[in-house]
Amino acid sequence: MILLPWLALLLTPVAAYLHVGPLSQTPFTLEQTHSDFQLDSNPATQPNIHTRLEITSNGSAGLYCGRPGDEFNAGYAHFTNSEGVEDKHMFWWLFKARHDPENAPLIVTFGGGPGASGLLFPFSGAGPCVVQTDKQGRGEAVPAPHSWTEYANVLAIDQPVGVGFSYGQSLRNSGATTAWDVDDLLQAFWAQVEYPHLVKNQFMISSGSYGGIFMPHVINTIHSRNHDLDEAVRVNRTIKMPESIMLANAWSDAQSHFLWFHQSNCIDNPFFNATICNDIVDALPGCLNAIQYAYEQSTPTNRYAAFEECTERVAPWEHATRNIYDYREKCPAGGCDMNLGPVEDVLNSSRIKAAVGVPHDRKFLIMAVDEITMPFVYNGDYIQPAYLLLGPAIAEGLRVLLYNGMKDGAVPWRSNLAWMRLLKSPHQSAFRNATEEEYPGVGTILKAGAGPAGEFTLVKIEEAGHMVVRTRPELLQHLMAQWLQKKPFY
Repeated sequence: MILLPWLALLLTPVAAYLHVGPLSQTPFTLEQTHSDFQLDSNPATQPNIHTRLEITSNGSAGLYCGRPGDEFNAGYAHFTNSEGVEDKHMFWWLFKARHDPENAPLIVTFGGGPGASGLLFPFSGAGPCVVQTDKQGRGEAVPAPHSWTEYANVLAIDQPVGVGFSYGQSLRNSGATTAWDVDDLLQAFWAQVEYPHLVKNQFMISSGSYGGIFMPHVINTIHSRNHDLDEAVRVNRTIKMPESIMLANAWSDAQSHFLWFHQSNCIDNPFFNATICNDIVDALPGCLNAIQYAYEQSTPTNRYAAFEECTERVAPWEHATRNIYDYREKCPAGGCDMNLGPVEDVLNSSRIKAAVGVPHDRKFLIMAVDEITMPFVYNGDYIQPAYLLLGPAIAEGLRVLLYNGMKDGAVPWRSNLAWMRLLKSPHQSAFRNATEEEYPGVGTILKAGAGPAGEFTLVKIEEAGHMVVRTRPELLQHLMAQWLQKKPFY
């Protein structure tokens, strides 16, 4: 059974092996739009009872690899579990806006994977520093030419606990339970003496790939807790919702992904030869049936069975001759990866650890395979229609921007278009009937809702793969700035 290429496709490559792990965690159902779970006594399946925010960086220090004057804070959110034990420690890093940080928007970003560090995105071009490979083949951090901090404060979170600099026990194995930790961190952040002024500022969340599952659960958790009828839940909350979200190449619905897999990866971008593509066609009915069964009877066993059925037979990435993250690149013998080693090397440097106040012996994991990826796999967390959880927040005004590199085989644009057309919202009819607009030099835009940028928008980027932030950083900075300001993209 070959799962490596499949695990590798969701944001980062995984040098993983398959091992036996427990099946746990409550089912996800099509009807679920609130965080109502049948919980057991395991603290990994229950909400935290307290959160303590700690700043570990040395004041508003300058960042050696950024521009003069760039400032940041970093630290941990320490979670006390249902048994009264402080056992999970989530790392955060706030890169302050270069202009008027007191009033600039706040963008919260986290990784995909599942199990990818939230620092990958800022250190790939969206933060003040970008990691490059020098002439000796070593990683080095240099000023990023198109940092999002030109326009906003950027708060990067290493979630789930276990990735990046985060660490702890009773780790999560689902997007639903991980969302509790993200919300708890944000609540502690709003209340921290250094940051209450940011509560008044515009708030956006950005993620991608498996973030297409994480994001809807985070939005649902914030929304449902803000609307909780239990006054004991709401009394100490800062009632704040993000005004908008940005999603990149988002895995949000397994059924849509596999339904369009052949069209996307045999016709649009022909990763496979004719024989393999015929085998994919033959295998699709069984895969889609298994997903439907898992959606209707959502247990860990059924979800994992669907994952196994589809990844073994419909996604034979071991036979691809092009880079699954970017069709424009031909794979050498042994396959392609995203070459993320330099990022991990740089963030494990003593210079970075000293700046953020992380102990020198704390190892940074750009991808937490054993801690997060494999438990999520065995829980079947991939097999769910997570996009449905966005519905209530969109009905109350949440704006959604999804951008997708059209050369991506890992999470192709067609599957995202499919679930965006299926999502019931005030924009559904207009989006389904919208005319695709040409975006000169970029690709196309499909949008619905008020304003020149729309409120429910898909941007297809012709010359980009899975990591748009790496290959089109100037474009992505532009999309972000125009989206925040509700201005036209061109």
